[in-house]
Amino acid sequence: MSARYAIYFAPPQESPWWLFAAHWLGRNEFDDTPLSTPQTLQMGPDQLRAITAEPRRYGFHATLKAPFRLTGKNNQHDLIKRIQALATRHAPMALGPLQALSLGKFVALLPEKTPDGLQALAAAVWSILTICARPCPSWTWPGASAGCWMPVDWRCCSVTAIPMCWSAFAFTSP
Repeated sequence: MSARYAIYFAPPQESPWWLFAAHWLGRNEFDDTPLSTPQTLQMGPDQLRAITAEPRRYGFHATLKAPFRLTGKNNQHDLIKRIQALATRHAPMALGPLQALSLGKFVALLPEKTPDGLQALAAAVWSILTICARPCPSWTWPGASAGCWMPVDWRCCSVTAIPMCWSAFAFTSP
């Protein structure tokens, strides 16, 4: 079986955002060391460790492209070149105030208002990186085993179908 890839954003180690999230989760994902968790008035340390057990395994991140396998005509080098090209074409953007929302089994930090450029970034990630990914088989979807919250429109599994179903994959805020 071929390797699986996924594209994530994670804040730089030791940045304020990373420090907050790593301590909240109680783990440094770079060296797998436990970290002290914050004292909260709403819950005790055992309850905090229980509700952060699953995310602690992965660390704090944003999924830009869910796990996928490469097509036969693409390799890891092609994928890295596409990601580097994508990164050079898009400037960092401020997300503005964030809100924690439950998305199925996940808790996500979403912008209260979709910032300018976020939809363009989402479209670029989807269209450029989907070229490297195998089409979804009709019987499964890569995120399904993780209890993914996103409903799947199977027409969206091919690159040519992107215009008719792009809204299903756009980054949105409520």
